[in-house]
Amino acid sequence: MAIETFELFENDPAASRTWKYQAAVRRGSCLESLGRTDEALEVYFDIVRSGGPLGPVASVPVEEF
Repeated sequence: MAIETFELFENDPAASRTWKYQAAVRRGSCLESLGRTDEALEVYFDIVRSGGPLGPVASVPVEEF
C-alpha cells in the first residue's frame, strides 16, 4: 500500500518537484525492504535521470509545509 501511495504522489501534478522526489526515494526504500532491488534501482535511476530536486530535501521547506 505504501508503494502505491508514494507512486500516486509522484504522479500528482499539484505536487512540487521536491515532494515528488521525496516520494520516489521513499518508494525506492520500500521496494528495497521487500527485496525488489531491480525495481528500486529503476526508481533511483529515474530520479537521477530527472535531474533530482530543485530545492532542499533534508528538511521540508517552510513554504511547502
